[in-house]
Amino acid sequence: EGFRFNLKVEALKPQPFINFPNFLDLGYCQINKSKEGKLAFTNEGRKEGAITLKNDKLKFEPSNNITVQPGQTQQVIVRYQTN
Repeated sequence: EGFRFNLKVEALKPQPFINFPNFLDLGYCQINKSKEGKLAFTNEGRKEGAITLKNDKLKFEPSNNITVQPGQTQQVIVRYQTN
């Protein structure tokens, strides 16, 4: 009787956790040609993740704004056009 025990409890709010490579090597790009590579964005979190890609010299497909659901991977094609 009279025994008390304090237990500290913490909970994390569901959030996205986007894993992606930190480097994309397009290799040699010839003048007046385009070169492309692929990036994979994987959401290892528990909530939908929104990604915005910005670069004046690159084009992104399907879009520069993508959404990745938990447990899913979204592929993005990155295209560079030389002048």
